[in-house]
Amino acid sequence: MKHIIMIAILFSASTFASVKWSNLEKAKKYVTDREIVLEKEEFKLTLPKASSFKLVEAMSLPMIKVELLKFDISEFCSESQSISDIKLVDIKQASGLIVTVGADLAEDCIMEVFVETKDIYTNSFFN
Repeated sequence: MKHIIMIAILFSASTFASVKWSNLEKAKKYVTDREIVLEKEEFKLTLPKASSFKLVEAMSLPMIKVELLKFDISEFCSESQSISDIKLVDIKQASGLIVTVGADLAEDCIMEVFVETKDIYTNSFFN
């Protein structure tokens, strides 16, 4: 009985574990573990928790030690020319460490996520 409970706990923990930034693959969809609000002045776009986004591009920006990930969020975006300021998003890691990434809305309904290169192997805000 003890082993069955242990297996159930391990299975449920891995089922809800976050995906690491380094494991994201282009053209795949990922589901958020939180609500994300992108805004600028009068414009505000709320992306609900459990939203699904497709990774369309990933690139390294070595001159500023950042990885840039671009996600298609067109199903949530009505104005393709809208943009937002960068919002800082804190992600609590299993160790208790807080990792901060930046997210913004770029033209053509693309959400850009900026992850410091040193944090690329940490948990993301995707399940």
